[in-house]
Amino acid sequence: MVTKNMMKTLELLVENMTTTVYHSSDLESTARMLEQNVFKLRPVKISGLKHNPVNVDTYKYYMSTARTMTSVYMKGNVLAALELIIEFDGEKLSQNFKGKAVDWYSGKDERVYGKHQDEAEDRLYSKYPNVSNIKKYIRAIHILRETAEGMEKHYFTDIVQSKRNFPIYVYENKRDMKFLVRSRAEKL
Repeated sequence: MVTKNMMKTLELLVENMTTTVYHSSDLESTARMLEQNVFKLRPVKISGLKHNPVNVDTYKYYMSTARTMTSVYMKGNVLAALELIIEFDGEKLSQNFKGKAVDWYSGKDERVYGKHQDEAEDRLYSKYPNVSNIKKYIRAIHILRETAEGMEKHYFTDIVQSKRNFPIYVYENKRDMKFLVRSRAEKL
């Protein structure tokens, strides 16, 4: 027999984001985000998601995150591109924002995207276009040394020198970053 308390607990679990979530970004955007302490969300209407799990007239903005570093989306960003990963505290985000699991690949052309793509996406939804005080939600930033020392290294310097209360991990290779092998990374 399902009680009202059980239903409330189940509803709360469905509404929350995963305990730890990951967001892929670039050096310039991350440096600007940390300087302003604001994360700019994207409009839901341009997300390309066929079936949004929220009322899009109320929750007009979103941020994509991955529940795991081994999802297809995160592997693609770590292995194919030289981007950085922001590790967020999903529990803290869930205290102030609506979070929902989504499957962007659902209904996509299998010839292009394959039969099974484990995207493992959680979306943060908001009524407002920005997340203020974003630094309080960040657990860590992960980046490849190759990216940190590349052409836009001045942005990396800005990130390192920003006032923050979270570590930055610099990895020598993509495999260690893909699995977040912190023991093999330089901690800043």
